[in-house]
Amino acid sequence: YQYLTSCDLLHLSQTCKRFRAFFLNRSVANERLWTQARANTDDLPERPSFMSEPAFIHLLYSPYCHVSPAT
Repeated sequence: YQYLTSCDLLHLSQTCKRFRAFFLNRSVANERLWTQARANTDDLPERPSFMSEPAFIHLLYSPYCHVSPAT
């Protein structure tokens, strides 16, 4: 996994339920996995401290709007 990019991990986590459970597990090993993948990806902005690595990558690569509707 050390050569994968952030986009690769995101796509793998969206492959099936087992991969999703594995890649989105909040273990220290998985946090290092996502951090390494982000290091393998060029030109990414800094991650906000209030977001997890997987949530930040999903925000960057998702084709959907992430703005919540006004109430």
